[in-house]
Amino acid sequence: MKKVTAIALYILLISYSLKSQITLENVYTNGDVKLCNLTTGGYKYYLLDKINNQIKMYNTSHSIFKTINIATPASGYTYTYVKLLSDNLFDTDNLIEFILICHNNAPPYDNPNKIYNENGTLLLQSYKQDEFTVYNVGGSYKLKRYSSVSGGQDTSRIFSLPGTLPCDACGGPTSIVKNNATATAMPNAYPNPTSEQITIPYYLPNGERTGKVTIYDINGKSIREYSVDDTFSNLILDTKEFNAGTYYYNLTTADGVSDVKKIIVLK
Repeated sequence: MKKVTAIALYILLISYSLKSQITLENVYTNGDVKLCNLTTGGYKYYLLDKINNQIKMYNTSHSIFKTINIATPASGYTYTYVKLLSDNLFDTDNLIEFILICHNNAPPYDNPNKIYNENGTLLLQSYKQDEFTVYNVGGSYKLKRYSSVSGGQDTSRIFSLPGTLPCDACGGPTSIVKNNATATAMPNAYPNPTSEQITIPYYLPNGERTGKVTIYDINGKSIREYSVDDTFSNLILDTKEFNAGTYYYNLTTADGVSDVKKIIVLK
């Protein structure tokens, strides 16, 4: 009987070990894949296909979501990368917009930035040594166009943007209680993003024996609470019971409330 029990335990441990391994999902061979969060479509992978002058977007299942054709770069220039791909930042019509960065292979080796939508409409462009940067100012988004002029006066122009980014891009919903001066910092959860299971490490402040990890939805509403103590140093969650999307968590003890961390659940 003991032998049978030992064999069963061994099989169980092997099964758990196999489930916990890092697993290759897919290989993209035509560009550097990045992740964006669309207001109306959720999380998407995207890459710049420099050979075919396209931006290719994929669902988290790795099926194709959308292909956006971009113009052939001007003579002497090449496309280097795309940033801030969104559907509700540079305007509010739900079309995909993005900043496309070029590079000149000859002097003055400048990197002009251009903002397009998926139909090829140019929304705003920079020149020569200009660069676009987006800031979140209390929930209102601003675009800075910085002009670096050799031998001249550097200039920064600030533009108001009509839209927003999903709140995970600005540090989490403001309705979640933030940390105080005596609270401990929370480590990052892993693996993150995840589709099945995630580990949330935590450290209780000195002298504290118990605490509470709270999970919030993207709007800052508490949806799960887990009591923890100093017996362990991490909390393991089965994320299959969560819908795909962005969640946040923090740790509350008698000492205070920790900082807020983010979890991304993929399906």
